[in-house]
Amino acid sequence: MNKTRLARLEKICFAPGAPGFEDPIRALVLKELKSLVDTVEVDNMGNVLAMKKGGSRKKLMVAAHMDELGFIVHHIDAHGFIRFHPLGGYDPKTLSAQRVLIHGKKEVKGVMGTKPVHKMSAAERTKAPKISDFFIDTGMSKKDLEKIVSVGDSVTRRGDLEVMAIVCVQKVSIIA
Repeated sequence: MNKTRLARLEKICFAPGAPGFEDPIRALVLKELKSLVDTVEVDNMGNVLAMKKGGSRKKLMVAAHMDELGFIVHHIDAHGFIRFHPLGGYDPKTLSAQRVLIHGKKEVKGVMGTKPVHKMSAAERTKAPKISDFFIDTGMSKKDLEKIVSVGDSVTRRGDLEVMAIVCVQKVSIIA
């Protein structure tokens, strides 16, 4: 993959866009498309519609979605841990130690976790965790966290963009 295309893909991959919070990724898509198409518009649902006129009668449509699976803050507990609901379908087994960004007044880094194994009962250790068992730890106190993060803020996963082979690229939200 050439370096220019990889740089563009990386920029797109790191633009946040949890469902219902697609403004940052939409702005980037609009900026990237503007010079490549004849017309571009955003409809009432927030979809980006672009048209490039061709030289033949044949037509081609390219469709993609710009959101990514994410989460929404629903509670900050007394210890400063963020409780969240998923935006999209998740297998809770995949959430342990996920690095995340909370998109509040400022972006805040965090990591997902559950009750530590040494504090679990024997019965708890045999059960797969549920989404409600997880929290996000930012290392901040509730008082400090509430200054920049609110209930309703979106959360997206962080991760590096890895070139795994000549035509295989992986990030937490894409595999192309």
